[in-house]
Amino acid sequence: MSKSNISIIMPVYNAEAIIENSIKSALHQTVSGLEIICIDDGSVDASRAKIRQLQESYPQIRLLEQKHMGAGPARNLGIEAAKGRYIAFLDADDEFVDEKALEMMVEACDVEHAVICGSRRIYCMDGEEQEAELFENYVIKENGNFIEYKDFQYDFHYQSFIFDRDFLVRNQIWFPPYMRYQDPPFFVKAMATAGRFFVIPVILYKYKCNFLKQGVVIKYTSHILHGIYDTLKIAEEKGYQKLFCTAVERIDGGFHDTILQNLSDEALELLLTINKMSLEERGKGLQILSDLYKMPGRLQSVSHSRDLMRKIVMIKQQKTGFQDFFARQGLRKVVVYGLGLFGRILVNELRACGIEIVCGIDRKVSEYQNLLVIKPEDKVPECDALIVSLADPEEVVAFYEEAEDVRVFAFAWMIQKIADEIDT
Repeated sequence: MSKSNISIIMPVYNAEAIIENSIKSALHQTVSGLEIICIDDGSVDASRAKIRQLQESYPQIRLLEQKHMGAGPARNLGIEAAKGRYIAFLDADDEFVDEKALEMMVEACDVEHAVICGSRRIYCMDGEEQEAELFENYVIKENGNFIEYKDFQYDFHYQSFIFDRDFLVRNQIWFPPYMRYQDPPFFVKAMATAGRFFVIPVILYKYKCNFLKQGVVIKYTSHILHGIYDTLKIAEEKGYQKLFCTAVERIDGGFHDTILQNLSDEALELLLTINKMSLEERGKGLQILSDLYKMPGRLQSVSHSRDLMRKIVMIKQQKTGFQDFFARQGLRKVVVYGLGLFGRILVNELRACGIEIVCGIDRKVSEYQNLLVIKPEDKVPECDALIVSLADPEEVVAFYEEAEDVRVFAFAWMIQKIADEIDT
């Protein structure tokens, strides 16, 4: 495979009306050995036809296709197929600015032996352009200079950087398969692995804010939380406290209302996990969880399982949480029926309280966190109680009360009782 100087990776999804401007802004770059890899992400408009039409005049353009999986997998496909020594990224609705930017950045990487090189950027909203405050705390020399990532600790604007392709592939740095917020985990992992990056005072990227991008935020709230969780794990591992706080504050800040208005069981579970990390790292939890329980007007409109999750949030914000209730019931050894969402939460709470879990019972799940799992038709082992974790447990509770000589509790009823005690 002959090497190009740089490959520009461009995911494309239903972009027929805007893609030509974006591609031509890339074609205007003066860097030699340039290729533009357009990855059609299952478009249902004329995007592919538009790209093929441009290919007739510009052989630098390559077209790859995949079923609709999102921009992350599309970019990964582009990285794998790229012939360039370096990788740049361009979204189909954005543009490159300074025509010499990529040439200067490639040269800087070659001369300085840098695996990542950054640049300035501007963003455009309602036709008004403004420079992003990406390096506001740094003096960038005329010929550029290195910045240590432990001092920088930023997670956004990866499109303002180019990356050594071999460095990415060698270190298995890929975009996670989220439909939203897949960029920060990629960028942070790359930066944390490299340790430092070079930056030059040239404007490469123009980011265009639009309604479509905001709509994607709303639709994929749980994906945003997955991406923030991934970023937090890296920050925790590397001791990046500034990055950790920045990522957590995105939940209580810019994404706060979107998350509250688009709740899901998965999102709530992620919030609980991130809240625990925040308590351990910062000494305080998420404000959004307190705000979540102060929304009584939504109680009648949410599902029963979501209402249970809301009550779990409230209980976990108390000092003792479930511990006092478990102790009052004399629970030391238990069996858990159901290892779905609430079963996993129950297992974690029991273990946190030092209660032995003899086994789990589940027809679909065969293993979970080194826990012995048996089938519903098997005899329940000796224990202090069987706890049914289903959101609607009545039928299963009635069956075991009749068939087995064992105390049977419903986790949903426990949650309700503890929540009522807290309210009073």
